[in-house]
Amino acid sequence: MAIHNGHVFKKVANARRWKLLSHLNWEEANGPLPEGYVLKARDGDRLNTDASNWVLFPNWLGVTARLAIHNAPPELMEAVILNETVKHRLRLARARAGLPDPIARRVIREIEIRRQQRHAKRMEEDPVYREQHKEKVRSRYLTQKQNRALRMAADPEYAAARRESLRRKDKRRRDRKRGVTT
Repeated sequence: MAIHNGHVFKKVANARRWKLLSHLNWEEANGPLPEGYVLKARDGDRLNTDASNWVLFPNWLGVTARLAIHNAPPELMEAVILNETVKHRLRLARARAGLPDPIARRVIREIEIRRQQRHAKRMEEDPVYREQHKEKVRSRYLTQKQNRALRMAADPEYAAARRESLRRKDKRRRDRKRGVTT
């Protein structure tokens, strides 16, 4: 037996294979672990390898669900797991129906905000990154401009609509300068 990262391991079969003692005890008492599940200690003590101390934990739950389960009191752990499982199944059903998932939108928004914050901080601190970013934006703008010119040359209807749009935009700009409101 050996303890590694707070878990008790036991050598099985041949000399090179180790298995968690909690898994061995669980399988002896309850049968093999179902696919997509892991074991979690009810009392939080991973050194307690008794089969009654371990509860099945859905591996497919997200980070927030894992934190909710981890922070739950031991006596409420099964109820929290059931609640998170129901939420997960609801999200899956919404995804299958093509409905937006509010949790996914919030997570994506948070990721985008963090990315923008990292970008702003790096723009302030790193002059090389700042120049590379300016060059990237400049080349992107030139590419869009070149693509627009090519499309205008190839599609006369697009060219006419674009010229009309620019003409209206210039008229609005001139009117704003003169103080004329429409």
